[in-house]
Amino acid sequence: MQPKHQKVTKYRKTDEGVEIHTKSYYEQLAHELVEIEKPTETSFYTLKKDVEMALSHVLEEGTPKLTLTIENKKGKMRLIKKWVSMKQSYPRQ
Repeated sequence: MQPKHQKVTKYRKTDEGVEIHTKSYYEQLAHELVEIEKPTETSFYTLKKDVEMALSHVLEEGTPKLTLTIENKKGKMRLIKKWVSMKQSYPRQ
């Protein structure tokens, strides 16, 4: 019988945005993931520059995954960047 999976998620506000720290457990810690989520006000004119700045997380900082979401609410655009700052898997014994 497989051990029961448990996921623990903690949120912490930092200067970069919101840090999302997720740990996955079976019998012991199996996976650890730290992501940063940062909403930024943007517009049609600055969106290209904002996307280029978001790419710096991948190109310069070596982020393995970057998710961009563009929201348009009541005529106001918001760019939400979410990137992985640490991802590690531990061998299950």
